[in-house]
Amino acid sequence: MKQDDYFDHAEFIIGDSAFNPSKRMISAYKRNAGESCLKAENEFFNTKMSSARFKSEHCIGLIKNQFPCLRGLNVRIKKPRDVKKVVQIFTACIISHNLLLSEPDIPEEWYEVCEEDMGNDVESDILNGGDRYAGDEDRREQVKHTLIELFNAASL
Repeated sequence: MKQDDYFDHAEFIIGDSAFNPSKRMISAYKRNAGESCLKAENEFFNTKMSSARFKSEHCIGLIKNQFPCLRGLNVRIKKPRDVKKVVQIFTACIISHNLLLSEPDIPEEWYEVCEEDMGNDVESDILNGGDRYAGDEDRREQVKHTLIELFNAASL
């Protein structure tokens, strides 16, 4: 199986600068040897992306706190069925978590207000698989430029 079997054009994973950027992995920029700081637009991108990563990590932490069996999940991945087992365990925990959220006694601060869809044509082009950029690192550039365009449009 290939990565494209798991992702559509609008989907990718975000990661920190330890990961190399690819078509499906959008990673943070890091300084090159001899650079004292990042370009302003790359720093902007890293800040926006870290916010999304923080929310993702927070969600994983909530699930792990609610289901301690996930904290010490020790499965050796040797065969595809091992991956399937891990996915099934996480899926069961997430479904259970969502069922528990439907309870009326959940504290208000646990809920996050979603921003309205900005409906930007550039954002839509990227999320629907537009090929303005084709290479691995260019996918990160594509997302960065979209963030900058959205920020500039919101600032007007």
